[in-house]
Amino acid sequence: MTPDAPASASDGPLVAYRLLAMVALFRAPESGNIIYLTPVFGMVLAVTLLGVNFKIFHGLGIGTVAVGIWLAMFTQKKNIPL
Repeated sequence: MTPDAPASASDGPLVAYRLLAMVALFRAPESGNIIYLTPVFGMVLAVTLLGVNFKIFHGLGIGTVAVGIWLAMFTQKKNIPL
C-alpha cells in the first residue's frame, strides 16, 4: 500500500495491523481506549474499501466514541473511600 495508490480490499489486513500497532505507542490506560476506536476503524474501512455511503448515524457514532474517550482520559477520577 503506497500513499498515492488507491486502497483495495487486499489492503484491509495491513491497514488494520497498522491501526492496532498504535497500541504499542501508548501506556496501558491509553491503549485500552484505542480498543473503543474499533467501530470507527471498521466504519472508515467500510467507507473506503467497500464503498458504503457515509450516513448521519456514522457521524453521531464517531462523536459519541470521541466524547466517551475524552471523558475517560481527561476527567478527574474521584477517590471514593470504601
